[in-house]
Amino acid sequence: MKISALISLVGLLVMSRPVLAQAPPSHHVFVGPYVALGEGGAGLVGGKFGDGLKDNLRGRQAQLALIAEAKAPEGRLGGPFGGNSVGALNLQTARNHVKVGEGLLSTDMAEAAMTELSKALQLFEVNLAFVKDETELIDIHLKYAAAAFMAGYDDDGEGALKQALVMNSDLKVDGADYPPIFKRLVNKFRRRLKKLKKAKLGITSEPSPATVYIDGENVGETPLTADEVVLTPGAHYVRVVRPMMGVWAHKIDVGAPGSTKSLMVELPTIGGEATGGGDKASADAAAAQAVADLQAALATGAVDRQTKDRAFEVALRVGATHVVFGVVAPAQRSYALRTFLLRADSKAVADLGVVQVDPELLEL
Repeated sequence: MKISALISLVGLLVMSRPVLAQAPPSHHVFVGPYVALGEGGAGLVGGKFGDGLKDNLRGRQAQLALIAEAKAPEGRLGGPFGGNSVGALNLQTARNHVKVGEGLLSTDMAEAAMTELSKALQLFEVNLAFVKDETELIDIHLKYAAAAFMAGYDDDGEGALKQALVMNSDLKVDGADYPPIFKRLVNKFRRRLKKLKKAKLGITSEPSPATVYIDGENVGETPLTADEVVLTPGAHYVRVVRPMMGVWAHKIDVGAPGSTKSLMVELPTIGGEATGGGDKASADAAAAQAVADLQAALATGAVDRQTKDRAFEVALRVGATHVVFGVVAPAQRSYALRTFLLRADSKAVADLGVVQVDPELLEL
């Protein structure tokens, strides 16, 4: 196979799924490392081929987007929050951490998944004013619990699972998405929580009335008496909203069983929502490290399960639907260039075969 044919093949395989005309690109392609095996000019060959492939993919921008750098995605995650506010962008970063955590969990990298999901939760909690549905947080607690149990941190797993149940005691956790221990523990924790005497939370606001959401559920408008807001003891996410005012949102511990607490909320003016710091720099560093880890895996010369998992992690961290990577090895009077293509949604890796490259004709 000639180099030009291989470049065209990569483009065709990436575009194997139809894309609606005029729609934003649904394919995001990252051209990863071509790792040199052995001595000589193999690194130059790999670099030249990678540059050529990038140039070819840039010519298809109407259909796909080339990811030229190993950085975390920004503005490509979509979701219900538009605009460029710091809080909305922080939630995009948080959702990317969730996506990465899910992917790592699916490849049995449980401790790394815990780290990603913990970062996501921290970003959500400092940007609660921009959250429109707190049930997202329940899902993160459940995923973190699954990762913790898989990693052997049972106490952390139980804590996260209890928090999810405090927010929604009717949670359903059946199915393949959760470890078998979940069903037994959920039933046990649910029975314990139901035996506890409820805590009460009275809520007033200035100005009033304002709509109150607790753990994503609309519980009414202020003023709310303590008898109107009866909750499972523990931490809950409270959000208070009024038209033409800013949003007040915090994580509140409602106290011990049988306790009563009063909450007075002063709504901020428009633009006064929380703007907690993002985590883009560390996310970019993690993306660069994932590429370095893929290079290290490729340096063994074998594309095995570990290599595929590393390529999949790269896809997660840079927001790619496809990752191109390969190895270059010296051969007699030429170089053997072997290319692989990962399709992230199915975690499938295609071996595109070997091309013999004459270094004297490399520029052509």
